[in-house]
Amino acid sequence: MPTFQQLLDELNKRPQPEKQVEYIDSFRKQKIKEIKEITKRDVLVYFSDLKKNHPAGAITWDDKTCFADIVEGLDKKGVDVILHSPGGSAEATESLVCMLHEHFDNIRFIVPNMAKSAATMMVLSGDEILMDDRSELGPIDPQIQINGNFVPAQTLIDGFEEAKR
Repeated sequence: MPTFQQLLDELNKRPQPEKQVEYIDSFRKQKIKEIKEITKRDVLVYFSDLKKNHPAGAITWDDKTCFADIVEGLDKKGVDVILHSPGGSAEATESLVCMLHEHFDNIRFIVPNMAKSAATMMVLSGDEILMDDRSELGPIDPQIQINGNFVPAQTLIDGFEEAKR
């Protein structure tokens, strides 16, 4: 299996920018197909764009509709979820986890790079976790969304304690 850097290098060899999106989509589908052939299970991919600011790359309630549409018709025996995310809403994550567990008897998470905060919670809900020495899970850092921004829950608790003093 190639490393992530080898995959990026292969993608970057394509000189035609106008065909890049088409090629990347085809490349992605081929790699998912190869994983499915190896594992003999359906594969879901949840990959956040970490270049975007939070919450654009975060797990949110909007993901629930997408997950609901994707899981329909998949083999209930088991699924592999490839996850790469900085985290997001703990409540939305719990809802997604419940949905996955309703639909599948066995859930295996594959973390090719990182799953932080709420994404760590999602991964820990699985029956199996596949990682390598480059993969990372993060501390579970509950976040509360205020005015569209995620704020660590501990910050709010500390603020109330400070106000009391």
